[in-house]
Amino acid sequence: FTPNAARQFGLLKHDVNRTITHFRSLLGDANVLADLARVNAGGERVEREIRDTAGHYYLMRILPYERVDGANDGSVISFIDVERIKQGSLRLSRVFAELQVITHLIANDLAGLLERASGDLEAASDALGAGTVEAAVDALARARGATEQVSGVIGELRGLPRVEKDGSALVAVALE
Repeated sequence: FTPNAARQFGLLKHDVNRTITHFRSLLGDANVLADLARVNAGGERVEREIRDTAGHYYLMRILPYERVDGANDGSVISFIDVERIKQGSLRLSRVFAELQVITHLIANDLAGLLERASGDLEAASDALGAGTVEAAVDALARARGATEQVSGVIGELRGLPRVEKDGSALVAVALE
């Protein structure tokens, strides 16, 4: 038995040749017996991620055990520990969701600032057209304030770590 299979079914050396239905599984909701029956009936392999009752993730593979003459003689089941991979994947999913929220917030902030600057520039143009220089100067000052805020946001974005071609820099920073 592999160490993971022995742990999942409480197997000992003297359990060799006993049917797996005699053992209690620690695989939670994974219906291993149904998967084994399906593999034994048709010879198709089963491969899926499962979680045991302690919350640990495994890749379970059930393959038909074929004799030299090609006849099916049972199944081989293996458990590959994928806990670290699964936890990394879950962290990446959370980071991605957070980045989507941040991107949305930044885009909305920039859009609002640019709309305000555009409105102020339009007001300045209208004031100049009407000959009211004082109103034009005020509108231009407001527009300048909005563009300085946009520059500040862009400066903060430039201060973030650069994303490498494969995205590893972003992942490394986000997971720390």
